[in-house]
Amino acid sequence: MSLLLGFWAQEGGAAYAATKPSVSVGSGLGHLWEWLAGKDGSGPRSKTGSASDVRAAKPAEGHPAGRAPGKGKGQLAADRAPSGTAAKRTLSGKVPVGFDTRTSKRVAAKSGAKFDYFQNADGSFTRKMSENRMNYQDKSGTWRSIDTDVAKRSDGRWHERSNSLGVSFAPATGTVETGGSVEPAAFTWQTAADDTPSPSPTVTSGTSAQGDLATLTLSDSESVSWSLAGADAVTGTASGSSVPYDGVLPDTDLVLTPTADGVKESLVLNSANAPTSWVFPMTLKGLKLTTASDGTVELVDGDGAVMATLPQPFARDSHVDPTTGESHDNWAMTYSVTEVDGTAAVKMTLDPSWLAGSDIAFPVTVDPTMSVTTAGQTLTTYVYYPNTADYSSDTILRVGTPDGGSYIGQAFMKFLGLPDTDGYHITDADLHLFNVWAYTCSSSTSYNVLPITEQWWVTGQKSWSDRPATSSSIGTWSGTVSGTVCGNTSVSTGTGQWQTTDLDTDWFQKIALGQTSNYGLSVFSSGTSSNQWKKFDSSQVDSHAPYITVTYSKNSAPDIEHTYPKANFTSPSLRPQLQVKAVDPDSWPTTPLKYDFAVYSSSGTQIDTSGWQTIAPSTRSP
Repeated sequence: MSLLLGFWAQEGGAAYAATKPSVSVGSGLGHLWEWLAGKDGSGPRSKTGSASDVRAAKPAEGHPAGRAPGKGKGQLAADRAPSGTAAKRTLSGKVPVGFDTRTSKRVAAKSGAKFDYFQNADGSFTRKMSENRMNYQDKSGTWRSIDTDVAKRSDGRWHERSNSLGVSFAPATGTVETGGSVEPAAFTWQTAADDTPSPSPTVTSGTSAQGDLATLTLSDSESVSWSLAGADAVTGTASGSSVPYDGVLPDTDLVLTPTADGVKESLVLNSANAPTSWVFPMTLKGLKLTTASDGTVELVDGDGAVMATLPQPFARDSHVDPTTGESHDNWAMTYSVTEVDGTAAVKMTLDPSWLAGSDIAFPVTVDPTMSVTTAGQTLTTYVYYPNTADYSSDTILRVGTPDGGSYIGQAFMKFLGLPDTDGYHITDADLHLFNVWAYTCSSSTSYNVLPITEQWWVTGQKSWSDRPATSSSIGTWSGTVSGTVCGNTSVSTGTGQWQTTDLDTDWFQKIALGQTSNYGLSVFSSGTSSNQWKKFDSSQVDSHAPYITVTYSKNSAPDIEHTYPKANFTSPSLRPQLQVKAVDPDSWPTTPLKYDFAVYSSSGTQIDTSGWQTIAPSTRSP
């Protein structure tokens, strides 16, 4: 009787077939069925159960030897395999090259709001995942890159070029003479040189001659616009993505900048005579102002859902310590929600005595004054021992100690786009940080990347004792920092060096398999060695926000390296000796290979099967 024997290997639920040898056996198949069912003893086992450890058996008694077998009765003329997914005969364990800026192609249809999808030349694909929104969907559903540069449109206002959010700025600030106005003479600003409190300015509708100073449109039914009370008539001049209004208040300049997620408004104070309290009348559509328990001002919709936030404001002077890169900061600034002539408004206050301090170097930047950010998009912060504060609105991240341990910084960040479904085979992962300051650029330094192990919130005050918990390091950056970093004497964002840390893929793989949770990553160096002290751009800096690249490769089919007997072999026994050896070239998925021996008739119809077994039934003795 002529039969066709099939050798199969399975991984991750997918079956792959080897070339099926045909075998001629005599009548009486009872023993063969017993063997296929595993009732006639087990074959040799490996120590680990891995297909690559299968041991070859010795030829069974009765194996033809001494001369080539002749053509047996009923022997098949040629080998023919039943339908199935055939594995390649050559080893496929080539290490993927992954992302290459020269050959990898961005695929807009597979990208998303916070990641770009790149198809790599070797068949793998890479996701570049940012903490900030990178892309927006146009009307056709295509993901396009956000462009925060501004351009003047037919309405005379400066508009963000490309984004799903609508951001526009007035061509000029100022007040009008009639029709509801702010009378500049009515304002008595409290300054650092005058500690006598002054009344809040009287503000009625229409504080800008050209309409609202800034407008952020979230949707057709939700928007927020605001102006700066008492602003002088100043024309803005666009430069890239920023529109500065010089001299908008006494000794004060204003800079408006669109971001991927909203608007950043900074006040630049040029002397101690500048105002230290400011009122921003607001025009709200579909939104209302509230104050959260941590003091954050929120914009909520009719159902109470938070749609946008005004994060913690702070002031930073121009002093830069040449050794530590530290400035004089004030993180005690406050917001308050108020009304002015029935109009919702936000008031912001800076301690005038701090501004009048003898060690303060001007200009002082109040940043962000009015950073209206879509909810949940602030994704970096740091803890700075021994302080207790909310640093989530800072443009920098402090890591290490500048002074041998009196102050210690540890950065924390969330990445919301990591895949959390089974099936991803992750072959490479890297964290990219933009370093803007380092204690030294003349010797090798390092820092570690650690997974966060508990739920936490980016905003809100944090102290060293209640900072988020972390586990052991999954990656270390080490090297000599570029001279560009140490040459950044003003600690300007966007000036420095990109640094890439190779991360252990096991953490990412466990997230993809649902075996661990993604709470984000922390960066820390040393609490005692000042040589490891560094500052990095935070998620508040769109163009240099931290990001992760993760490369995924397609699953490689098992390589069936060896089968026995060969095609068209004539067996003199009803219990032929069979053997198969397979390896998983990419060791993925992590479950062991499974094997199946199947018997087919000469017409290709399956007669019986041994069933899938984790340990290969590699041999059977007659």
